[in-house]
Amino acid sequence: MTMPDSWLQAIAQPALSVTSPFTLRLTLARLIRSSQSAGAAIQTGLRADTPATAFLAGYQCAMRFIDPALEPEQWGAFCVSEKGLGSLSNMQTTYDRETSLITGVKSHAMLARSVIDWFYVVARDSASGDLVCVRCRRDAQGTEAGPDPVNQAFVPEVPHNSVSFGQVRADDAFLVDDAHNSLNKPFRFHEDYLCALAIGGWMLRQVVNRETEAVRHLAATLSDAKALYPARASGYTAELMTMFDALAAAITGAAKFLAGDAALQWQRDRVLLVMGEKARAVLRPRLFPDISDSES
Repeated sequence: MTMPDSWLQAIAQPALSVTSPFTLRLTLARLIRSSQSAGAAIQTGLRADTPATAFLAGYQCAMRFIDPALEPEQWGAFCVSEKGLGSLSNMQTTYDRETSLITGVKSHAMLARSVIDWFYVVARDSASGDLVCVRCRRDAQGTEAGPDPVNQAFVPEVPHNSVSFGQVRADDAFLVDDAHNSLNKPFRFHEDYLCALAIGGWMLRQVVNRETEAVRHLAATLSDAKALYPARASGYTAELMTMFDALAAAITGAAKFLAGDAALQWQRDRVLLVMGEKARAVLRPRLFPDISDSES
């Protein structure tokens, strides 16, 4: 099977795990420095022990879109969701520009009780009502993470906690206006794409010894998807959507060769590939109007 030497070397190395975050953090940082986000996502996935570890790596690569200045050794969580939030226009979390204070509660923040360094918080400007994104340290005074969820349906190794911000002082070095259009909408693409690259790497590690057309196709599709990734894309294009769909299909096609614990892990965590499907389904008619017209 033809693939880059660096991929073969990654597969031959001991697996990385979210349960050993220090080693994972240092390895991912080295790869971000040397390979940029797409290459780092694949190579960390090629060394991941589980889909959860691959997902975490892909997500942290995607966080480099949110904050390109985020140090490679540091991890962030993008905090948007609120309990019962049906529309961003109803967001309750606020940011006061005069005092730099964040107030509110977010319902989902990755690893909020443990290894995350920064919370990137989408909040409503208390004066203008516009959405902004600010950041604060996980251990900043006034932050409080809720307990780990008892029955998280997938990737339980990467718990998502609620976080309350009780007049927490934001870091003055980071403030993004028009946060929905500038960060939230584009992040959906970057998270989808980079997590799929990392999960594809994990899948290839599991099935690399199966010399089948499906496995060879996965390796080739990963390479194509990596080459196409635009680090500062503002969202999906028709070409990127087509590439994402091809990668998801290649991962699914190779999954039939999983066995043992890997097969069980995939049965539980394969939902990772379809988490953003509702949003992608809304985009497809806009990106492929000719297909939509022929189907109507």
